[in-house]
Amino acid sequence: MTVPEHTDGRRFTPTTEFEHLARRALQLLDPQGSARNHFRASPSDDAYQRGVKPDFVMSDGRWVDFKLHVSLRDKAFHVPWRPSALYSSLRKYLDHPANKRGTLTIIYGRLHGSPHDVAYPVSRGRKVLIASPEEFEAKVKMVDVERLLVRLGERDTEQLGERIRGLLVR
Repeated sequence: MTVPEHTDGRRFTPTTEFEHLARRALQLLDPQGSARNHFRASPSDDAYQRGVKPDFVMSDGRWVDFKLHVSLRDKAFHVPWRPSALYSSLRKYLDHPANKRGTLTIIYGRLHGSPHDVAYPVSRGRKVLIASPEEFEAKVKMVDVERLLVRLGERDTEQLGERIRGLLVR
């Protein structure tokens, strides 16, 4: 199996390759969905002010983020000015005005921890985005990539499932 390359010839990291392949698989399942998104909140919005690029927006408006590895466990080195990838995604996407549902689906390769391990409240500045494990489960849907691959089934003409599973054993 060859490692995909960027258009400029650089090789993908495993994380980037996972995102690329999962995005392609989701495009096959939801052709009306979009993998090329860029949203910016207006200065008057109480939301993340920089531009955000969710990995995929489903045709029904759900925002999707792909993560090869995701840990719900709070880490001792987790500090507000350098959040983990999970916390960064939650802070950027959950209350963005373009995210009409106010939810986030995370399709992951490996999951460590449970919603009870998350450090609550999850906030951006003084704004609380998620206050409890129950609210986490209501706003964030964690989906094992295997569920995506099962749904892909016969449409997987590019052997995406095999390539994604290869990344999980590394």
